[in-house]
Amino acid sequence: MSDKAMEVTLAAARASSVLNAVSDLIWTAIDVYPSLKEKLQSLAGEINKAKHVVDLIRSQKGLQTSGVVAGIRMLESHGKILESDLMSLGKNKDGNSLKTIGEKLKEARKSLIQYIRLASVGLAKDDLAITVDTKVVKSTDEAVKKILGKELGLDIALFLARLKRNPDAKGKIRLTEKDYEYWTRHQTEIAHPESTTLSTEVKTRIVVNCLARDQSIQILGAVGVDLWASIAFIKIEGLVSMNEAIQIAVPITLDVFQKVLDTQSQRIAASRPKG
Repeated sequence: MSDKAMEVTLAAARASSVLNAVSDLIWTAIDVYPSLKEKLQSLAGEINKAKHVVDLIRSQKGLQTSGVVAGIRMLESHGKILESDLMSLGKNKDGNSLKTIGEKLKEARKSLIQYIRLASVGLAKDDLAITVDTKVVKSTDEAVKKILGKELGLDIALFLARLKRNPDAKGKIRLTEKDYEYWTRHQTEIAHPESTTLSTEVKTRIVVNCLARDQSIQILGAVGVDLWASIAFIKIEGLVSMNEAIQIAVPITLDVFQKVLDTQSQRIAASRPKG
């Protein structure tokens, strides 16, 4: 199994485990808090939809891209927050908090669906050629539509249909550099529509759907020199830091970077068993 396949398998397994645990907690909570039955049943429906999306990704190798993996992890993180809220019902949490995290979970699921639809399924690029395997696109598109609905198929399938180009004997369509640039631009425009108003000459930086966990340090900005100073468009959203992780998405000085390293080193040292 490749590193990418292993990464997807682990991410999907973790997300499924969390979603299953949340589903069980919801039905228990319905019995304990009948006044929250309507809100809890709505959450159960959302969890079930999320589980179907994760199962789809696990079954379709063509969907297992870096963006999709990030989306799965984001879904898992919101699921863990919901799990914590359910465990705290009647203590310091009420129905309003459930509604809020339920909405975030729904947004995470929709974001994951967008990653699925924009995945470069069947596309291969090397120094010799850029090709798309139409057989892989067709089978994956059919699987996606079966789970998500006919109106939510793969964008790359529509892209190929517009090209009106016949595949070769192996079922592959060769793309020109112009075709490829169009496809990648389409992916960016759909995922980040704000960028469409910008000139192609300006510098942009998009940092979305990043997850830091455990005792990791995730630096998403420049260190030492502010390389973002001349960037005209910056988008930062959907960042989640869990456990004792440190996540930084802005340019920082070397002094701040050193303090972050020292802080995390002290945390790790303090967590080690003594003796």
